[in-house]
Formats: sequence, structure tokens, C-alpha cells
Amino acid sequence: DGMTMLPKMNYEIAYGYGSISKVGNNICGDNYWVKNLANNKLAAVICDGMGKGYSASLSSEAVVQMIEELYNSSMSSYAIVQIINTYCGIKDSIDSFCTLDYLELNRKNNELTFYKMSSAPTYIFHKDKSVVKVNNKRLPLGKESEIIVENEKIDTGDIIVMSSDGVFDNIVMHDTDWNMMAATQQPNPLPLLHP
Repeated sequence: DGMTMLPKMNYEIAYGYGSISKVGNNICGDNYWVKNLANNKLAAVICDGMGKGYSASLSSEAVVQMIEELYNSSMSSYAIVQIINTYCGIKDSIDSFCTLDYLELNRKNNELTFYKMSSAPTYIFHKDKSVVKVNNKRLPLGKESEIIVENEKIDTGDIIVMSSDGVFDNIVMHDTDWNMMAATQQPNPLPLLHP
């Protein structure tokens, strides 16, 4: 019998997610997708449809479904974002404007890869209590042809927080904020969600 050598994974990852619609709307315009991939990577996506309610949800859901289908074809994350961006540019309808917050974690080299298209900042809470804020630098999907890639390193015990717009607009990060995040090291973000 042959022997199969599996690559070493440096990290076990616990994650959670949740969403709340705005007051007066029963449907949230955001959609998200998180998946452990076969190549020792994890992908996380938040897509926010412009506008609100059902139409916004349909737009963002279509983008998330396309990303999932393209991942199944074993494309690179860069190629996937390029295809989605081109598609949204060709569609060219105001109802289809979407933001994209796309993170890929490589468990083998501890590297995070970010693609941000008009998305909210991502925060990396390091175990040493330093905080890295990864900001958006691009317009929504389909509005610019250039794809910008950003990379950050992580270590054991770090916490990554992705969100759609509004969540961190009025938060200034202090020691107490890091302690609050550290206390939520469980795959259940719902206690953090308040209308």
C-alpha cells in the first residue's frame, strides 16, 4: 500500500459569523461565505449589496455564489477576484453595485491575503495587544480594473475581525477593546451583535 504525506497545518481556526438587518428591514443586504479549502487555506468573504433589503441581498448573494463556484474550479484567489470584478463591470447596473471584503488565510506560511473593494476595515488583534487596521483602497466591484492585494502575517492567538459598514465606524481601539475581543475567542459572535 502507498503512503500519502499530508502537509503540516500550523493553525486550527475557530470562526463565527452573524448578521442583523437595519431597523425597518427584515432582510440584510450583506451575504457572507466562509470555507476551509483543500489546499490548507481558509477563505472568508463579506459582500454588501448597495442599497437595502431584498434587492441588495440578491446582488450580494449572486457575487458570493459566483465566488464559491469559482473556488470549486481550483482557481487562485486573485483570478477569482479578477473574474468577479470584470463581471460586475460588464453588468454595469446601479442595482448590482457591491462591496467585497475577501480574506484568504494560508495555514502553511501564516499569511493573510486581502482583497478589499469599497469594504469596511478589517482588524487584526495580535496576541501582544497590538492592532493592525487593514483599510479599503478601492471602489466597489466593477468600478476599477486594478486589483490590489494586501498581505499581513498572523500568529497563534491572534483574532481577525471582518465586518460590513457601520460596525466599527464609532469605535476607537484601546487596550479594553483588545481585552473585549480576546474574551470572545469562541466560534459564536452573536453576543457581539446588537441592533
